[in-house]
Amino acid sequence: MAKEQYVFESEGKIIRYRFPTHINDLIIPREESTCAEVFMVVLDENEAPPLHKHDDAEQIFYMIQGKGKLEIRKQQNDEPEYFEINVGQVIKIPPHTWHRVFALSKEGVRYLSIDCFPNGFDPSEPTWDDHVKNMVTANGWDFSKIREDRR
Repeated sequence: MAKEQYVFESEGKIIRYRFPTHINDLIIPREESTCAEVFMVVLDENEAPPLHKHDDAEQIFYMIQGKGKLEIRKQQNDEPEYFEINVGQVIKIPPHTWHRVFALSKEGVRYLSIDCFPNGFDPSEPTWDDHVKNMVTANGWDFSKIREDRR
């Protein structure tokens, strides 16, 4: 049995996923937790992940760097609502909510994302890599160019 890990690095020895639209630095993968995962989102100026939703998770973001704009939609084709977001703010994204964050500042944006799965993880995505592979396929990206192991 593997020893339980209690302390995780948030920089340096991480797995980085460099998508064409943003970076996710994996801190606590879902396979090392019972109901959550944690990663740092890094956006360069004018970057934003694709508009998306999570049916199985609530997300909590903690703004660490920069100024951003949060886009929220109840349904994919609804008119968007926009919210300015800044360092020190906490953002809650409920399940089934379409969203994305745009980086507005020159230094980009960094925020900690904590994904909470109240009903457990989707059995078709038991690992973080499984989740990323599904996301990459949906966006037409190449997984082999996305994942970078920095451990």
